Amino acid sequence: MEKVKFFYGELLVNSDCNLECSMKFQCKDMNHRRQLEWSEAKKTLEEYSDIVHFDYIGISGGEPLNHPEIKQFIFGLRQLYKNSPIIFITDGKKLLLNSNIINYLIERSPAKLCIVLQKDWSDFSYQLDQVVKILGYRFMKLNSNNPIKGIKYILLKKNISFDIELYIHVPVKFETFNTGNLLINQIDIKSIFPNCHERKSMPVLSERKIFKCRNAKRLWDYSNNNNVSSVQYLIDDMLEDAIVNNRREIYKLEYFYKKGKICELCQGCIECIVFQKGSTNR
Repeated sequence: MEKVKFFYGELLVNSDCNLECSMKFQCKDMNHRRQLEWSEAKKTLEEYSDIVHFDYIGISGGEPLNHPEIKQFIFGLRQLYKNSPIIFITDGKKLLLNSNIINYLIERSPAKLCIVLQKDWSDFSYQLDQVVKILGYRFMKLNSNNPIKGIKYILLKKNISFDIELYIHVPVKFETFNTGNLLINQIDIKSIFPNCHERKSMPVLSERKIFKCRNAKRLWDYSNNNNVSSVQYLIDDMLEDAIVNNRREIYKLEYFYKKGKICELCQGCIECIVFQKGSTNR
């Protein structure tokens, strides 16, 4: 069968975060901190490797540089998705202390390192300049034409596709899932993120499943880690067309391109802005 193609898919390798910001509460359930093991991620990727193609495949968290197996994730993704550029998303804090990850990504290019900052990128950019200089690579540095307006470094090395992009974190108002909000949303359903129809679905691969987006993964985690018996039917309804549980449900991938009930919980994220690719209608 012909593979279903998505612009971007990602692995959320952990929920451990270095920063205090609104995004932290999207990624982290303080009572259920979790780390994805590579052996588990590999099983999920292999399960669907002949069904789904990603133009780009991402590694994110939490903070992926806190994961002890992070190099195995990069190596494994390159083996399984030989031609899909790897996008590595980090807050950059550990990058300045241990820059070996840059070498590792370059050696397994095509790849992109996305550094999402909490404040103006000028100070960090100066420190990154020093790191790059020590590594001995030649980069062309320029202002990014990305909507977030950051800095971009393009590696000047023949036959190697690698760049680094710095962005300022875009705050979003986010409230963790709770049963009260779910009930309210059922009464007054409005799209919190009105431009979602202009963006591609960005699936998350985990638990031998394919989730339509991060929100679907978070809601699924929430329902498994909390007593939600009074609204479980609402959660199940929202997730019905937002999770592929096994290969028999691959037909649901077609729904990922359409706005679903889970979209009513979406308040946007940094990746939605970084990876704008036009209409979700193929």
